[in-house]
Amino acid sequence: MHSTIPHFTQRQLRYLVALEETQHFREAAESCGISQPSLSVQIKTLEDSLGLPLVERGRGPVRLSLAGREVARRAREILEMGQGILDLTVTLKSGLGGTIRLGTSTTLGPYLMPYVVTELHDTHPDLRLYIREAAPRDLLRELQDGMHDLILTQLPVN
Repeated sequence: MHSTIPHFTQRQLRYLVALEETQHFREAAESCGISQPSLSVQIKTLEDSLGLPLVERGRGPVRLSLAGREVARRAREILEMGQGILDLTVTLKSGLGGTIRLGTSTTLGPYLMPYVVTELHDTHPDLRLYIREAAPRDLLRELQDGMHDLILTQLPVN
């Protein structure tokens, strides 16, 4: 038995979420910057692709079916993750971002880290910094084990 995977777009998911929020095809279309017939076609295409009715059509406010509400809930998550990817690419293009795991010795950390952290937050606001203090030999082992991206400790270090 060969099954087909339903195809849908982020745009269709965004339209479904807008429809749930506004409970009106015209208002959802306006909020998405498209015509009401175009939104209706995209919602119907999404329903056909998934093989489920997502919208209860009738008089009054538009209501999503049980399946429609669940798809809309997950659609929000997908759209948020998609926006997270876009935000990440902007950060990565513009400079340092993401998370750095830094190990530092107890003798250096308290003296240097306030300056390092302040400078990093000022110059790279999207950077997350996790700092762990430990003895130099433990830091070296943890660096080799992948627990840290870099360590700050006194010399000599092999």
